[in-house]
Amino acid sequence: MTQQPDPTRSAALRDLLVDVASGAPTPRREGALVKRAALGAAALSVGAVALVIALQATPNQTEEAVPADPPGDSVTGPSTGIGSRVKMYTSLEELIADSGAVVVGVVADQQPGDDGTTISTIDVEQSFAPAGLGSTSPSPPVPVAEGTAVRVRTFSATTSSLPSTALEAGSRYLLFLTPTGLPSAADDEFFITGVVAGIYEAQGDRFVRASDDGDQLPPELHGSDVR
Repeated sequence: MTQQPDPTRSAALRDLLVDVASGAPTPRREGALVKRAALGAAALSVGAVALVIALQATPNQTEEAVPADPPGDSVTGPSTGIGSRVKMYTSLEELIADSGAVVVGVVADQQPGDDGTTISTIDVEQSFAPAGLGSTSPSPPVPVAEGTAVRVRTFSATTSSLPSTALEAGSRYLLFLTPTGLPSAADDEFFITGVVAGIYEAQGDRFVRASDDGDQLPPELHGSDVR
């Protein structure tokens, strides 16, 4: 009598042969692979955490340091050239020391100059020589006779980074002046000392500051203050 194969054992043997032939993992092999994958993932997690900590502890080398602006120089050189102001005045004496002439006069004529400047002709009514005049100016004081005229070169706000120093035709001013020092300039051609600091406009018997650019100067002056 031929022995009949056990159907359950035959099915198990067939599944085993299929697994071996196809390379499919057995439950034991599958468990080992899962364990290895878990260990690998844990190692990657630890490495990622270490990398984040290292990056946080290291300064960002790609950011360039922005140098701080140097402190402004408030004590050197008269501010008379074409460019930006290099000095803010803290007293009338400083303004006088940087000036080559101090006059009271009326704007009689205006003509366009070079580089967007305006050249105003000032009919001089009074000329002053206060103590200390020109003592810190690069040029010696310039004698200006009363009844003569001087030319003053000023700047327009639309053509220069400097504050506007427009003088009004027909207006009367007390002006602190410095020789331009330009090669082609005549002896009677000046800049305003301190760009706007040296302009005081007549109002009655006094002169008031025409512009406040941060200087610590008297808000108004009389002729006696500059004698």
